[in-house]
Amino acid sequence: GLHGTTYGFYRFAQMMLNKGELDGVRILSRQAVKLMTTIQVGEGPEFRNFFTNNRWGYCVDIQEKEKMNALNDWYGGKGCYSWRGFWSTLWINDPTDDTVVMFMSQIPRAGLSWGYKVKNAASAAVID
Repeated sequence: GLHGTTYGFYRFAQMMLNKGELDGVRILSRQAVKLMTTIQVGEGPEFRNFFTNNRWGYCVDIQEKEKMNALNDWYGGKGCYSWRGFWSTLWINDPTDDTVVMFMSQIPRAGLSWGYKVKNAASAAVID
């Protein structure tokens, strides 16, 4: 597992949302971020995230459709990508709304839905 501060975790997620740039400094190439946030695996169930049924890019799982069933509805829509830790830490990037949503907890798997409920509330708060 990774260890760091909440702020550091947020900065990484923001850099990803900015297509590899943070505070005017290029950290990752645009192409690297595009590869990370593009599906890189096959169609079968063995290629899907156990928690969300989404497929994987490099280091993130990606929602493929606008609305999916079960847990996937909580991501926010097509193109959203995320990573969650075993202890229910979670960040979700929504490129359409240009938002980073984070949920930091220490609830092993039992807190599965809370992070996604926070994402729903954050998405509803976005004013176009």
